[in-house]
Amino acid sequence: MPKQDLLYHFQAAEDLTGKKDEFHKVIDDMAAFDTYIYQVITACTNDSSGKIIKKIRENAKTRHDTIQIYHDAYKTVMTNMAKQYTDHINDIKEQDITFYYDIIKKEVSGSV
Repeated sequence: MPKQDLLYHFQAAEDLTGKKDEFHKVIDDMAAFDTYIYQVITACTNDSSGKIIKKIRENAKTRHDTIQIYHDAYKTVMTNMAKQYTDHINDIKEQDITFYYDIIKKEVSGSV
C-alpha cells in the first residue's frame, strides 16, 4: 500500500529565547548587590588590621568570587533553558503525518 509522509506545521515557529532576558536582569541585580556588599565590607575593614579582620576579608573575597561563579552559571542555565523551551514549543506546533492510500484504476470501456 503506498504512503506519503509529511510534516504539518500547525503554527509558525517562534523564537522564545528572549524570555531569558528577564531572568538575566534579576541575576545581574543580585550580582550587583553582592558586589556592593563586598565593597562595603572592604571599605569598613580597610583601616583595621589583625587576624579577625584578615579572616573577614578572606571570607568576603571567597564568598564574593563563589557567588559570581554561581551568577554566571545561572545565566548560562537560563539561556539553555530558554532554548529548550523554544524547541519544545516549536515541536508541539508540528506533527508528522503519514497517509496510506489505495490506487484505484478505472478502466474506460467503449470508444470515443
